[in-house]
Amino acid sequence: MLVAFVSTWRVPSLCVGSFPVLRRCYSGRSHVVGRRSVLRSLVGSGAVTEKERIREVQERVSRRLAEEPDSLVPVRTTIPYEFWGPLGLSPKLRRTRAFLPRGSLSSLSSFRASLRQFLLELYPTLEYDRHFGELLSADDSFYLRVNGKEADLESDEDLRSAWLDCETGGMNLAVVLTPKKMASPSKPTPLPEHLQGLRPLQAQAVCVMSFYRFIPIDDPDALADQLRRSWEPYGILGRVYVAKEGINAQISVPDNTIGQFVIRMSEVFEDTTTLSTHELRYQIPAEVRGVYLNQDTTLPSQQAPFIDLRIKPRAQVLSDGLDESLDWSTNGQAIGPEKWHQLLEEAKKENSTTLLLDCRNKYESDVGHFDGARLLGTKTFRDTWQWLEDELRDTPRDTQIMTYCTGGIRCVKVGAYLEQRMGFTNVQRLEGGIISYSRYLRESSLSPSKSHFKGVNYVFDLRIGERVTEDVLTTCLHCGARCDLQTDCANEKCGRPFADRHFVQCEDCANEMLGCCSSSCQEEVISRRSEKKDLLSAGQPLNTLPRKLKTGRLPEDEGCVVVAPKTSEYCEALTSGEPPLLKELRQVTIAELPARAHMISGPLQGRFLSMLVSLLNARSVLELGTFTGYSALWMAMSECRPNVVTCDIEVASSLIAERFFDKAGPDGSRIEFLRCSADDALDRLHDQGRSFDLVFLDANKKAYQHYYDTILDRGIIRLGGLIVADNILFRGRVPIHLENDTVQSVNREEALRQHRHEDPRTISGRTRSLKAADKVAQALHHFNQHVLQDTRTEVVSLPMRDGLSLIRYIGSPSSQA
Repeated sequence: MLVAFVSTWRVPSLCVGSFPVLRRCYSGRSHVVGRRSVLRSLVGSGAVTEKERIREVQERVSRRLAEEPDSLVPVRTTIPYEFWGPLGLSPKLRRTRAFLPRGSLSSLSSFRASLRQFLLELYPTLEYDRHFGELLSADDSFYLRVNGKEADLESDEDLRSAWLDCETGGMNLAVVLTPKKMASPSKPTPLPEHLQGLRPLQAQAVCVMSFYRFIPIDDPDALADQLRRSWEPYGILGRVYVAKEGINAQISVPDNTIGQFVIRMSEVFEDTTTLSTHELRYQIPAEVRGVYLNQDTTLPSQQAPFIDLRIKPRAQVLSDGLDESLDWSTNGQAIGPEKWHQLLEEAKKENSTTLLLDCRNKYESDVGHFDGARLLGTKTFRDTWQWLEDELRDTPRDTQIMTYCTGGIRCVKVGAYLEQRMGFTNVQRLEGGIISYSRYLRESSLSPSKSHFKGVNYVFDLRIGERVTEDVLTTCLHCGARCDLQTDCANEKCGRPFADRHFVQCEDCANEMLGCCSSSCQEEVISRRSEKKDLLSAGQPLNTLPRKLKTGRLPEDEGCVVVAPKTSEYCEALTSGEPPLLKELRQVTIAELPARAHMISGPLQGRFLSMLVSLLNARSVLELGTFTGYSALWMAMSECRPNVVTCDIEVASSLIAERFFDKAGPDGSRIEFLRCSADDALDRLHDQGRSFDLVFLDANKKAYQHYYDTILDRGIIRLGGLIVADNILFRGRVPIHLENDTVQSVNREEALRQHRHEDPRTISGRTRSLKAADKVAQALHHFNQHVLQDTRTEVVSLPMRDGLSLIRYIGSPSSQA
């Protein structure tokens, strides 16, 4: 069923903004991946990339608006989560801003046709996708409904009436699209004949392998799609990065399909003229055929090191931080593992001046390295260049330099830098890295004592490490016992910097510390497990709890307690009680929205907000971000009984809020709920000339500074009024940015990117959101600094729950004088 709501979204007529790109979001296992074909209709030829297509549409709209500002009508289009979410499609598909000719509002048919044409220019796959259905297959392939009514938008008069309502209110259209017809999963497209006999799910073991190739790639998005389509029948899992500079892959292949896969991958030249269009769709791309497959080891299927297949277009296959790319084809001499072993034997006997460089990061080389190697000790790969410049400044340029890394790709870039930037003339690198050397040891039956590599080879999959020899090179962080078991803190809110997340912990200390790096993290994990027990003891069914709560961990949440858990519990226990209605609301939120229940303000913060309202004797309160209405009801039920305006665009949570506003009687009747974004609410309230005694910010965290400035600049807060900003410490991550501003020169985004790549055990949990969380933390840090430096306000920041800022508007400097 396709529904479109027309509501009150206000969009500046000249604001083009960036159109959201339908990025690939492959959640879950590979066989339920939401994919899309790379089609290029309406915009350009097959050489046009997705970003170029989006940019072209933006530029065309911008030119039209500049020439004829009133010729186009902005329309916000949305696809509900219940349609794109289960299919693993991108959340960015949820909302797109379309600009339609004003004349298209003359009839329903022209409006449908114009909306469809514009969206297809951005997302050609919506015309047909075997997972998503036929949303835009025709002008009438979707329903339209207006203002939440049950009846479909069926006539020209219905459209004109809806448009008139929005135009009279100074608002613009917002429509929600859902398809009339979803593709049937029971009728999958048949595979080509040579792939139909594969049975990857019946495999008893998997072979782990990796490969890389530096080769110009015109369209990484198209290559990613083709790789995914051609590899999926083989049951391949892993992580693959595709960029304009090449490809980097770590994969596992089932033992019963690897033979045919290797054959197909090795076919450098193939006559494709006789293949049908359908067969070409499943053809392994020429960009990867003939590549050296660096086979690692074979593992039982139950121990497969990857849980899905993720092929991601990126700016670089290996982020290096260099200002300009080098010629990666000139990168030193590749040496096979047997020859490498012989060279190390000779260097050991002759006491040569050969320089052996370990090009990996510190946490990798700590647990295993070649004898006699110089360890760079870097936190991220970006730090490599400065180390080379500092340490090899006075080294003769004809010195023999031998470099190695895990799989060989980092040595390609290091070799290119040594030769092209630093002028070294005798650079050699271990082809296939430590992985190939370890395989050489196994296949040649050399005794472990003959190995020049000692310890564990850190690998980037769920195994974490592959033991090469029994040598133990490190000690436990806590007890100092000899140990090389690397881990990451079990506390998902651990405050350790991302680049230093890995640490060594023995099994005894892991049991004692619950897998945590410190006693404070241990206390937090215990507190969360206690919270889980409380929920279960209250009769909450286990299968309705968030997934991580079942394991004793809460999700990455905005309701994180950044103070010591016991302190928070003590304070809550000594705070006046929670009204029965609000306790019921909190329990309903946990039951109906378990994955997001952490977003609700707790009794401690709710009572604090209510007391602030009473102390101010506030008559009018504005809340940006309703969720299920818990905070709004706390403030409405305060002693001074204020009028509360609250806004949110999320349907499921706001339905709960409206239900409890009705149950609250007179207190609920004083709450005015606006189903719109925070920006739209601020626009509407400004147009109505309304101001407030207290404003509670709990909406989009990255937009806090924008909301703050808008509220002050437009007079939405009265003189002497209070702005309360929630989550200003954001899971304890915000203070790290202050340290980086004043002490460190670490490139934090790269630390995040490197960490996400380096800790594969958490691929299904925390690490997927680390980068996004850090961007939010950085934005909040900038907001906190902005408020502190603003002479119009005075602020106090409190470590309550996830952090609260109390910001009092004292007026401009001239008014203060």
